[in-house]
Amino acid sequence: MLQHSYRYPAPRETVDFVSNGMRQMRGALTPAQDKRIAGLGIAMPFELWNWADTAGAPRDVMDEWRHRDIRADIQAQCDFPVYLQNDATSACGAELVFGQAGAARDFVYFYIGAFAGGGIVLNGRLFGGPTGNAGALGSMPVPGPDGKPTQLIDVASIAMLEKALNARGVEASHLWTSPEDWGEIGPELDDWIASASRALAYAIVAASSIIDFEAAVIDGWMPKA
Repeated sequence: MLQHSYRYPAPRETVDFVSNGMRQMRGALTPAQDKRIAGLGIAMPFELWNWADTAGAPRDVMDEWRHRDIRADIQAQCDFPVYLQNDATSACGAELVFGQAGAARDFVYFYIGAFAGGGIVLNGRLFGGPTGNAGALGSMPVPGPDGKPTQLIDVASIAMLEKALNARGVEASHLWTSPEDWGEIGPELDDWIASASRALAYAIVAASSIIDFEAAVIDGWMPKA
């Protein structure tokens, strides 16, 4: 597995990472193994240019995503199909196939990563909607710290925890490089868990008022504890 952590996603660097990674990984395969590659999947947030402020990224860099077709850029380098899907929808699909949702055929799924997002499973199948963006739970309105409406992404995202730690002068890159163990973080983690939990509870009730889900699954890039 190859992994690269970054402050914010830039199109050129992302494509370069994939290109170099494919060469490195395919170079370690025999010709027979290489022929067995069935395809390449890209899981990423859609409309990244709308999340510049949340990501703490330069607007001009994030706006480059508006004019790039990363699937086409990578497909041009591949002799096998390249697929693109919303990252939280992909995670929801993985939960459906490999996860612990059990026999539930209808559930709402929340993924807590750099940004909070989610997905929907109906009748035992992943539901992406006509644009592939169904279950974009990060944009669901929830009460903010001051009681005024905000979005789930602005409360429950790990980026919000990182922002709180940086404000105290704490370097927080380990949130991304060590998801199995964050170590001792301090009161900012307790505050974030409390805020995120309230927002998630509100979002679950709101989602369940539309569809009578059997379960709500909460997953994420964070330690089990």
